[in-house]
Amino acid sequence: MTPETLQELPTAGPGVSIESFLDVLRRRRSIRTGFLKDRPVTDALIEQILEAGRWAPSAGNSQPWEFVVIRNLETRERIVEIFKTQMRDKVEIEEAARGQRRRVNAGVDFRHAPVHILVVGDPRTNDAYPMRTKLDKWEAHFFSSLANCVLQILLAAEVLGLSSMYISDVASPYFSVMLKSMLGIPDQLQIYHLLPIGFAKRSPTIHHPRRPLEEMVHRERYDRSKFRGEAELQEFMKTMSIRGGEYRF
Repeated sequence: MTPETLQELPTAGPGVSIESFLDVLRRRRSIRTGFLKDRPVTDALIEQILEAGRWAPSAGNSQPWEFVVIRNLETRERIVEIFKTQMRDKVEIEEAARGQRRRVNAGVDFRHAPVHILVVGDPRTNDAYPMRTKLDKWEAHFFSSLANCVLQILLAAEVLGLSSMYISDVASPYFSVMLKSMLGIPDQLQIYHLLPIGFAKRSPTIHHPRRPLEEMVHRERYDRSKFRGEAELQEFMKTMSIRGGEYRF
């Protein structure tokens, strides 16, 4: 971005610039290893990142999210044991279907994150939507609202110097039933993601490449010359996605 372009951009508010915001986005990583188990995360920091989640946009202002904050070491270890059981099936499926298992991340280093935040959604909030929306696409609206909340938590953690990632496996039938039983979560609620939160020593090898912006932008109409054929898509999978060699955890 050139200095001339920056001069044309409106300011986002006192002390905020688009470049500082983009810097947060670019440096954020899903941290799977390196959590510092002996460096505490204060209640004040957790409250700040949950406040960021609370202000996420949601369909119909339904605000379907609730947060279970878990600090107890024994509870976190039990969560890890459930995760390990879940991963056995996941690795076997990957190996049977694709002949490989290395891209299924079964690491359990997140056990060292001193705080786990379980994001839970209440699907009864779909009554906030217009009736046609509720009947047609309540699930899309429900999950996009929860996704917005999780993203804002992850970004707030980055701003505060904390590390995190989201573990979506907790939403599986097995994992969610086990967590509901262990944590006393009502049946009406739906488990969404688990977010380990902590300070971490970040590996310099972590890398998550991005496609060039111009490849994905279409002006006025879809540019068919940018449509990726199967060969191009498979090349992307091999080089830039988690299944490729360039991606680093």
